[in-house]
Amino acid sequence: LSQQHREFYRDKTGTLHVVPYFVLPAKEKERYPHPLDLPPLSGKTRWHLFRVSPENLRTHQTFPSGKRVTSQEREKRDSFFEYRA
Repeated sequence: LSQQHREFYRDKTGTLHVVPYFVLPAKEKERYPHPLDLPPLSGKTRWHLFRVSPENLRTHQTFPSGKRVTSQEREKRDSFFEYRA
């Protein structure tokens, strides 16, 4: 295979064919260009997409607030999680 590939590159006549194994895949953007004939999104649709996008999702508190932790528990946690965010 590699010998055929070398011969294809050395070939000046253009009679040899490309070895498909060595052909690099085209980029997705070149293969499927973004269609320009799509109508613009309505304000309502845009608002809805913005609202449900992952950046705007609310995070919920995952630990009980106000719960007291013993000093041993705190020490154990601090050994695992040295830096607090």
